[in-house]
Amino acid sequence: MTSYGLNLKTRRNLILDNVDLDIKRGELVCLLGPSGTGKSTIIEAIVGRKSPTKGNIKIFDKDIKDRKIYDNVGFVPQHAELYMNQTAEQNLLSSATKWGIKDAKKKVDNILSTVGLSQRKDLKANKLSGGQLKLLSLGMELIRNPELLILDEPTTGLDPNTRDNIITILSRIVTKQHKTVFFTTHFMDDAEECDEVIIIAKGKIVAQGLPSKLEKRLPCNGRIINIILDNVTDDLLKNIGKIEGVEKIISEGRSIKIITEEPNAVELAQKIGEIGGVVNKTEISNATMKEVFVYYTGEDVKE
Repeated sequence: MTSYGLNLKTRRNLILDNVDLDIKRGELVCLLGPSGTGKSTIIEAIVGRKSPTKGNIKIFDKDIKDRKIYDNVGFVPQHAELYMNQTAEQNLLSSATKWGIKDAKKKVDNILSTVGLSQRKDLKANKLSGGQLKLLSLGMELIRNPELLILDEPTTGLDPNTRDNIITILSRIVTKQHKTVFFTTHFMDDAEECDEVIIIAKGKIVAQGLPSKLEKRLPCNGRIINIILDNVTDDLLKNIGKIEGVEKIISEGRSIKIITEEPNAVELAQKIGEIGGVVNKTEISNATMKEVFVYYTGEDVKE
């Protein structure tokens, strides 16, 4: 899937600014970014629900103006589009009928097993939990066996176990069935599991690559100083930010993570002590996608 120079404007705002991305077949890829930065807009443009004001989009080397291409594309929207008065099984059978799926009952049973809803198949959709609705919505597209599966925020609003379950299902679709999966998220754990992460901020792509490579691209090859303080105040954080070499600070209660070109934990702790901070513990660790996200977007992580 390829998008070249994709722009989308409203009357007053530029939502996407020359977004250029290329997603390789057979990979699990996520579009990661803060809320309101254009993730869903990109998805809606790719699946044909919004038209870019500039640029073009190709799927499997064919322009999306050829609507037949969507016969091989599944789309799971952020908000489930289900028949709420039908059971989970009936929803899947309805989807199978819509797409002309042969041997529908057998395939529905397989899908129910894949998404973990076999024991809930006789419950109406309006009786399912939020996580189960997400799983059923995913199943509605999986029954088509699409070559490319696109999902908008598939793990938003879910508990950690259900989130992990959905990412595991998506990963297996890629590794076991050799499909391509592209989804949006603002969860760092989701991104860690991907073959490729595309980070977007303010309508532009600011970083792209394998999670481990993105982490090592940070200053000093991705080595981060972790410091636990006795007390953290806004004034103290502001003064720490003024220390020479400090590039970014990520505050998590009494713990702060510092991205710096020269991660000397002992020296930095001494400088923090000189400006009034009481340091209880220091250590150096490797960066995660959380630090990558903050470094490239300038936004706090909200999960």
